[in-house]
Amino acid sequence: MSAARTCGMLLAAAAMTVPLAAQPPGPSGTGPERRNLQEEMSKMVDAYLLSHVQDALGLSDEKSAKVVPLILKLQADMRASMERRNDAVADLAKLMESGTATEAQVVERMKLVRSLEVDEPMKLQKDREAIDKELTVVQQAKLRVLEREVRRRVHELARRQRGPMDEPARPPRADKEHPRKKKDAPPGLPPNP
Repeated sequence: MSAARTCGMLLAAAAMTVPLAAQPPGPSGTGPERRNLQEEMSKMVDAYLLSHVQDALGLSDEKSAKVVPLILKLQADMRASMERRNDAVADLAKLMESGTATEAQVVERMKLVRSLEVDEPMKLQKDREAIDKELTVVQQAKLRVLEREVRRRVHELARRQRGPMDEPARPPRADKEHPRKKKDAPPGLPPNP
């Protein structure tokens, strides 16, 4: 299969996931809805990376066949690492909020959190080194720039979905009129337009 055809298929797959990923999570922001959203976002990121990495880095088909699986492994390991740490900290928070936590329990949970904070970056560094061994220094730099662009786009999409100050996105007002009528302007201020 040609690189162009593979790229086209990946873009089509990404386009199909956009409507699913664009839906805000349920009221609690946790649980199966959030996990599904995270999975869809992960698929979108992977598809975007796959569709851009060969051209952005100037990789041959042969080199791309070696590097792309390594990039996908790094992405999967980063997500798994973040999820493990978030779960460990959430467990710690639940324990602390219970009001019944003993010091021994907190010490045990903190050992896990600290272990994740030390071990996970080392694992990710090994993934990164495996990728870098396959790339020139210029290609390594281009990959870092591409990753930054992907993170920026994901954050922008998430920000747009959350709305200002993490409020849920609201549909636009049906009436275009300002909620305060002209007569309701505070004394000493000009009437609202």
